[in-house]
Amino acid sequence: MGKKLKEIRKALMKGEIVLHPHAIRRMKSRGYSKSDVAMGIMNGYIHEMQQKNSEKRFVVSGKDTFMNPIIVVVLEEKPYLVITVMPPIDHQRFTDCV
Repeated sequence: MGKKLKEIRKALMKGEIVLHPHAIRRMKSRGYSKSDVAMGIMNGYIHEMQQKNSEKRFVVSGKDTFMNPIIVVVLEEKPYLVITVMPPIDHQRFTDCV
């Protein structure tokens, strides 16, 4: 999945990633900024890929601008779409939790 993460990072650098309104609402309620999302993608890794029908979602686990763990869920579309942003709290699913 390293190749896919490179694609996502490249899209981020070109400004080709869009924040879904749901992601924006979640970012505000959880205290995240666009910089946190960008940082999480740039220093993170793809934790898992979820597929439902033809839709692929990539769960990126990284660190925000304060080096706290962050999860960014990216939908594979053109452009890529960030559908939600959250702190990792599931200790069974994520190794670095808040």
